[in-house]
Amino acid sequence: MHMNYLTSLLCTLFLIGCGGGGGSSAEVIVPIESPPPPPATTPPPPPPATPTFDIEYNSAPDATIYDAVSKLEIPTCTLSRIQHTMIVDLNNDNHKDILMFVMCGHLDHPNQGINVVHDDPTPNTMLALISDGRGSYEVNNIDTFGSDHVQLGGEKGGVAGFFTMLEDTTSGIGLPHITYMVSRDDHQRKRSEDWTNHFSQQGVFTADYNNTYNLVDIGEPLWAQGVAALPNMNYEWDLLFGYWDNDYTTENMPLAYRNSGQDWFDVSDEYNNDTDKHKMSQHAYLLTFDINDHRTFGEVKSVTSTHAIGSVGHGFSIYDITQGQVTETLVYDTCDELGCIEWGDPEADKWCGRKEIVEIDGVHYFGGLAWDHFELWWPTPDSDPLLLAFAAMNRLPDGEQYDANKEYDCNTQFEGGTVRVLFELQGNSLVMLDNPFPENYINGGGVHKQTIDLNGDGYMDYWSSGGSAQDGEPQIYINDKEGNLVYHQRGQLPTLPQQDFCNEDGCIVATEESFLGDLNSDGIVDLIQYHAGSYIPNLPEHVQGGDLSVFENKSGQISIWYGE
Repeated sequence: MHMNYLTSLLCTLFLIGCGGGGGSSAEVIVPIESPPPPPATTPPPPPPATPTFDIEYNSAPDATIYDAVSKLEIPTCTLSRIQHTMIVDLNNDNHKDILMFVMCGHLDHPNQGINVVHDDPTPNTMLALISDGRGSYEVNNIDTFGSDHVQLGGEKGGVAGFFTMLEDTTSGIGLPHITYMVSRDDHQRKRSEDWTNHFSQQGVFTADYNNTYNLVDIGEPLWAQGVAALPNMNYEWDLLFGYWDNDYTTENMPLAYRNSGQDWFDVSDEYNNDTDKHKMSQHAYLLTFDINDHRTFGEVKSVTSTHAIGSVGHGFSIYDITQGQVTETLVYDTCDELGCIEWGDPEADKWCGRKEIVEIDGVHYFGGLAWDHFELWWPTPDSDPLLLAFAAMNRLPDGEQYDANKEYDCNTQFEGGTVRVLFELQGNSLVMLDNPFPENYINGGGVHKQTIDLNGDGYMDYWSSGGSAQDGEPQIYINDKEGNLVYHQRGQLPTLPQQDFCNEDGCIVATEESFLGDLNSDGIVDLIQYHAGSYIPNLPEHVQGGDLSVFENKSGQISIWYGE
């Protein structure tokens, strides 16, 4: 919008002079016009300051735990890999502890291969690092869980994710519930016809009055894809699991459980009989948010959550959740909004046969249009929240452009990664905004994604970590206060020395992983880094042979740096 300002200047000057003596006279003096002053020059605005990540860390770790998993002395976990990290007070002492999920294996575990249909278990355990309040940590599963070996997924185990800590509103214990999903979708087996060899037992951790966490089973084993926590009319939690059955083209019966204090009971019928709740239950991936009390990933989620976002098909749906009532308020269909180009054989029993091509910011992306993660982001402290949406897609490598005259099939070479898109809610629709990242496509999106103020300037930044494409290094983006997220080079972030495990046939390089969070509650982000561990459930082929014992109980060190 342009505004024109009209300015009028009316000046009248009268100057009368009187003389004495024998006569009088009057003289009109006409002022001499001075040339107009030169127009004021406005100095150019200074270039925007480059946002910085001003946290300093010591050259050496402030705390280190060596071979943490081996301290549990679990026979089926002599080969291990740390998969997830959380920060939470586990014993009500007002000190933040570290909770990790660990995949397990051992040298005698049979390696049947990914092309064999088998029902072997996928062992795992939780790992609790308890703070002493003075900056150090000790491995202590006994006091935390009552046992060294805490396996998720029942006797079959599995790979767990979507860990979320939920506010305890009714028991009076004060320790959060710990929720997750788990399945044996571990890329170590061929799927059986009924899919049951991917099933695992779902559950939730709830603390008792001894500050010990008990694992509560939820429903029957299934192939879970996600789990979301929704506040209900009793100011308590409902857990809604997303899953696949033996035919993903049909609607699944909802799996929903409600807590009352320390107990959990089945409310699946309620979700099945309510139209919007039933539709919500069909999302494989569902996340809940509170636009009024935003808490970053890893913090205890408030029971005041206001919205849920679920991914399905070509897009996603947004729901309002108020006092246990669920209302679908918006559906975003990628193909309707952006247009899709069908490609491949729709009858082909391969990933590429059922997918489309979509254009975003002039780039064509192939693949599932799978919106698999969402974060709220505030560009400024007083702005309305915007929606950061992440989608797993593929593009042609080396900047190659899509050619409408060319045929693409399952053998086409693609580059896999994550597309990041920013949306604004305008009325009952979502409007795609300029991408705040330096580029909207990244090779690997990271296991941990978090919007958080990293440098203490009051503006919300972003970081992610985990995933093979990131090589363990956190991806840090700092808010420039003008609606952009500027990539921050690793700079002063410390790193762990490379750790190799070798026998006469070869070596394994222990992958470095990182996690950022405020461990000591001083408002400054701290850094947790660790060697994820030796490969599980079986060692890679290039080291098979000779003395394999050198790979046992090498979970790698966990190091902690406190930010200043």
